[in-house]
Amino acid sequence: MGKLRQLKRNLRIDKVQLAEQTRFEQIKLVKEMCVKRATEDAGFAKDILAAVGKGLPPEVKKAAEESIAKDKAEKEAKQPLSKDDAAFILELENAVKQKDLAIEEKS
Repeated sequence: MGKLRQLKRNLRIDKVQLAEQTRFEQIKLVKEMCVKRATEDAGFAKDILAAVGKGLPPEVKKAAEESIAKDKAEKEAKQPLSKDDAAFILELENAVKQKDLAIEEKS
């Protein structure tokens, strides 16, 4: 107990306050870095969501989820159409053209 009392007596309030402010600013910077990295890298976003999960701050979690959704949408957009999909789209275009022609003929 003697060592603990000695440490308490030697504590200086200004140094403790400075340490708390420094810690707060460090946490703030880390959050900003995580948000920036999560928005840029979907792989990092997936990893951080899997590792931390519910313990993530809301702004980091939101950025990670948006990044994952954006990456997923980009991957789906890059996939080529299958032959069935292309044929279906052509049929729809032809049907629309025929309706447009029918409307023009009536007017």
